[in-house]
Amino acid sequence: MAWQEFALRLIELLRPRFYNQITWLVVVGGLAMMSTQLWELVAIELLKREFDISVSGSNDAAWGFALCVLGLAYHMANSGFYELLKDNTQRARNEQERVHDLEIFREARRILNDQQIEDFVTVLQCDHAYCMDMYSQVNDFARFLAQTSNRLLTPSIATASEKYLVAWREARSFLVDNFFVHPNNQTEPPLRLCMDPRLNMDREGDGSTEQNEEYDHLTSELQRISDQLIVEYRTLRNEFKNVLVI
Repeated sequence: MAWQEFALRLIELLRPRFYNQITWLVVVGGLAMMSTQLWELVAIELLKREFDISVSGSNDAAWGFALCVLGLAYHMANSGFYELLKDNTQRARNEQERVHDLEIFREARRILNDQQIEDFVTVLQCDHAYCMDMYSQVNDFARFLAQTSNRLLTPSIATASEKYLVAWREARSFLVDNFFVHPNNQTEPPLRLCMDPRLNMDREGDGSTEQNEEYDHLTSELQRISDQLIVEYRTLRNEFKNVLVI
């Protein structure tokens, strides 16, 4: 991998953008030297015989052939060999990214698995409540993915991860603002929080129209936010599965 990257960078450094034109000039020059016209040979011979002047050596064909070979080799180095190095380097880099992302996935799965987040969302939507241990797992999972050292490298997975983090930040903000400890006399962990008990007639609400309307609004918002959270999680999970084949 290291020598391939070095060779690739060296070729890119020495490789002019107009290398095709250089190849064309070298090869054409070689062909011209190999196909000297009859009148040129006669003129050269006359100059040599009459004035003892040598205009061109006797190895023009050999030099011309050498120029053609040099031009073709130059072209192969700048096209075929360059593309081969580029492909091999890219494949090696992709494999390194895959190994890195696979490690991140395995670590993340130790924090939160599919069933745990499904259960978290189900309890939120059905009971309008959650326990702190479940919340902590989901939050720790997001914090892990958000760390710079755990940045995912595969573009499709990185995009899905960012969308999940955006969905979780919105959900977390909603939970922090609208969920409160209920009942208040809890003494054993895990602590249980419910969506604004003061508005819920089954908890602390008085059942008034105003409270019911406000609670219905919170319920709709909770449904939307939690649906988005689980959708983004499933998308992220599918990207891991499809790209990393796990």
